[in-house]
Amino acid sequence: MFNPVSRHSDDEFVELFNRGETAQDLSGWSFAKGIQFTFPHRMRVPAGGYLVVCRNRSEFTNHYGPDIPVAGDFQGKLSHRGETVQLTDARGLVVD
Repeated sequence: MFNPVSRHSDDEFVELFNRGETAQDLSGWSFAKGIQFTFPHRMRVPAGGYLVVCRNRSEFTNHYGPDIPVAGDFQGKLSHRGETVQLTDARGLVVD
């Protein structure tokens, strides 16, 4: 969500979806292009589940409720003109 309805950059978020049949361990994975965030140890996305990385967890929770799993707050801002947001695994290999 690079352009939230509120027009406040603190409401930006990136949502990950695990379409696999098993939980995915994201320990040490990171966003290094577009935004900066490294997933903490033992962070998992369940099979068929979602996980959010947001700019401001407090604002995100106020707008969308406490039931959505949030990994943490990213650094930077999402561009309104287009950019590449790159997700890498713990070895630094591009995943998406």
